[in-house]
Amino acid sequence: MHFTPILGILPLALALPRILRDAASLAPQVLEQIATLNSSLTTLTTVLNAFDGTLLHVIPQSLAVIAAETALDADDAIAVYQGS
Repeated sequence: MHFTPILGILPLALALPRILRDAASLAPQVLEQIATLNSSLTTLTTVLNAFDGTLLHVIPQSLAVIAAETALDADDAIAVYQGS
């Protein structure tokens, strides 16, 4: 009938004030989370800007140690396999 489209919109119309009220009640929490994220991002930017790269020479040495340990572990695994 003539009221059918209105009846379809009625639940949304009744829920809209509640949705707006719930959104307003969450506003302080959202603002607090935004402030926390902003603070963390500022700290991260400061730390990254202060990094001078002095530890970058350690990476090749670390990789060499890992490669040597891997080779040693592989040799041990072969020895155990052949011994059994």
